[in-house]
This record gives sequence, C-alpha cells and structure tokens, in this order.
Amino acid sequence: MTDYEISRALALAIGRHDDDVTSFDGHRISVYVAHRGGFGSWREFDYRDPTVIWAIAERYRCFPEWQEGSNEWWSSVNVDARAYADTAAKAVAMAVIGLGKLES
Repeated sequence: MTDYEISRALALAIGRHDDDVTSFDGHRISVYVAHRGGFGSWREFDYRDPTVIWAIAERYRCFPEWQEGSNEWWSSVNVDARAYADTAAKAVAMAVIGLGKLES
C-alpha cells in the first residue's frame, strides 16, 4: 500500500464515513471535521503525522515495539490484528486497519 492508501484506509478504519474522506489533489487525504453550529472544514489526514498516529495509538492501545533481529517495528491491537512495518507509525496504522477489516 502507498502512504496515500494507508491514510485513506486508516481514516475509514477509525470510523470516518466514505463521504467525509477525500483527496483534493490526488496525493493527500483530507477528512471533514464538523464544528458547532453546523459548520465544518476539511483537514489533512496523514498517518505519518505524529498528532494523528499517536492519538490513534493511544485510543486503540496499539503502541509499536522494535523487533530485534528483524529491523522492523511491530504493533498489535489484539492477537488477530498484528502488523509489521519499517516505521513505527506504519505499524500502528496497519494494525488498526487490520482491526477494522476483522470487525467488518
């Protein structure tokens, strides 16, 4: 998966509706955030952004660990939603995406 595809799949996995996830330039994902009074705005959503991925890691109790000997990170939400990746953020994103697939 590309970074673009991972960000989109992650937004959907955490409960964003398909209509609230888009790309205005074909390279970055944006999600619609509603505000009080019926107004809203589009915000960039990138799993590599620390303010995005670590809030998700905390919500799902899905913190990465370094896998000694294999030179990669791994993370899991539960036994069935485990992921290995070259970065800590990607490991968390892929584990949460995997959880979303298990629940659907």
